[in-house]
Amino acid sequence: MPKLEDYSGQKVTYKKQMVRGDKAMVLTEVVDKDKTFSVNYRLIKIGGQWMVYDIIAEGISLVKNYRSQFAEILHDGNVDTLIAKLNEKAEHLQTAQTTETQK
Repeated sequence: MPKLEDYSGQKVTYKKQMVRGDKAMVLTEVVDKDKTFSVNYRLIKIGGQWMVYDIIAEGISLVKNYRSQFAEILHDGNVDTLIAKLNEKAEHLQTAQTTETQK
């Protein structure tokens, strides 16, 4: 899986913003060499600050993706199973980050 540090030189173009009450969507395009793809952000205003709560890359919502993965885990197990898997993933990511930092 590529790391954020592996990306550079891409151009981000802000296409449009739409605000309705305390929710907004910002539409962007990312241009990388000869490829252009959409990355859109859903935001909510909390305490006077806009916070991103979903990212939609090429039509795929991060929130919907996680929701379907969680539903699958809950179908086969229970909330404790889901929490255990999330903790396991967080631990794995922390270990990988520590190892990468030490290089």
